[in-house]
Amino acid sequence: MHHDQHHTSDPITAHQQDLKQVLQAQANAYSEKGIPSLKQRLATLTTLSDLLSAHQWAIADAISKDFGHRALQETQLAELYLCIDGIKYVRRRLKTWMRPQDEASPFGFWELKTRSSPNPLV
Repeated sequence: MHHDQHHTSDPITAHQQDLKQVLQAQANAYSEKGIPSLKQRLATLTTLSDLLSAHQWAIADAISKDFGHRALQETQLAELYLCIDGIKYVRRRLKTWMRPQDEASPFGFWELKTRSSPNPLV
């Protein structure tokens, strides 16, 4: 959404409104589709990695302009490579992180088994 579409001339308020709309869209998607499966999460991470790789020069150029001037190779190494490498790290460990985990039972309930499933909160 462009800032001129907002009813305010305050750019901070316009950005806050944009953020509210993005967060609402995310909450709506979660309500409609539920918790994403491992397969869906892996596909999303692959898409993100592919987009970063495909647009690395445009991203590096935008960051360079933001800094006044920054070598494109520096941005590739310091920003993009770390993001793509981080995505690879998450992809390798995601299945383990999503497994239900046995937890310590509360005091007085030792005979009960407690399990937690890591899931996002809305």
